[in-house]
Amino acid sequence: MEARVAEKAAVLVDEILVAQRQRDDAMLSRVHTAEEEREAAVERARRLEKEQAEIFDYNCEQVDLAVEELLEGVREASSGRDIERYGAALVSRIRKGQARRDRITAEEMRAVVAERDDAIARCKKLDHELSRAKEELSARGSSGRTNDPEQEMKRSTAGKPGTRAQWPPIQASATLDPLLSFADVR
Repeated sequence: MEARVAEKAAVLVDEILVAQRQRDDAMLSRVHTAEEEREAAVERARRLEKEQAEIFDYNCEQVDLAVEELLEGVREASSGRDIERYGAALVSRIRKGQARRDRITAEEMRAVVAERDDAIARCKKLDHELSRAKEELSARGSSGRTNDPEQEMKRSTAGKPGTRAQWPPIQASATLDPLLSFADVR
């Protein structure tokens, strides 16, 4: 009788360990996916920034050429009316350039803020999942294993090829603080 109970307990413990490993693997997979998405977003932002800089440089060259032509028109004007006409066109060109730069800056800021908000939401979601996993591990503490989820994760992934057992534990405050300090930009 005791042998059957011990056997059932051993089977139950094995099932719990398998479930914990599967959950830990899934959590690591989600963290890895989130990191890849973050890296892709950073690369996309760099690429967009580079493209915007190239477009902006090209537009500035065109604006500079037009401004030079207008300045030449002011210099060569033979009457006050011509000076006034070229001057008004010059002021208009400068204001349009400033408005375009302001619009581009605002669009870039909106994109950066949207990406930041998305990253904060993902971090909060992962933090919530980590908290839930810690609670589950604490509840299962009677199995004789440690209640530390980081230790459980390291133990369950040790020796498996392609795992990230060497990753440092994720700290919610360290993850969110750099993003939240950027919130003052709005």
